Amino acid sequence: KKITVVAGPTVSWLAPPANECAAKTEQLAVIGDAVKKVEQVAFTLDGKRIGVDKSGPLGIFSFTWKTGKTAKGSHILVATLTDASGATAASARKIKVCK
Repeated sequence: KKITVVAGPTVSWLAPPANECAAKTEQLAVIGDAVKKVEQVAFTLDGKRIGVDKSGPLGIFSFTWKTGKTAKGSHILVATLTDASGATAASARKIKVCK
């Protein structure tokens, strides 16, 4: 296998699974890292901020999303990591609200 070296921060989704129906309460979780200290991971839904995690124990950043007021259909979740130097990395995940 080929190893890819990344010079900046990285963020990757752990949960929820892509393209699945979201639960009424969904745990959003990503793993993130950077050369500089990670300041925060912001979670957005269709471009609107829904939560932030500034602690990230063991590099896992999470937020509990309550889907009750979210319209039925497909949506885009984005996790954006920001490190101490202001560098960012983002990862998107498509999710469905099926109610």
